Amino acid sequence: MIGIDGGQHQVPEHRAKDARRDQALADIGLTVLRFDSRQALDETDVVLETIHRAIDHGPT
Repeated sequence: MIGIDGGQHQVPEHRAKDARRDQALADIGLTVLRFDSRQALDETDVVLETIHRAIDHGPT
């Protein structure tokens, strides 16, 4: 799963909810890649490279 998070995900309640969801997905064998929306806009090449690496190398 790939997530692009806005600023609201920095709020402690959202971070906790995200962590629970990420763990539930990991428990069933899925890899979660989470990026800040600003990073996705300003560092698109880095985000894409990270995604490609994850696809090429499988779960970490």
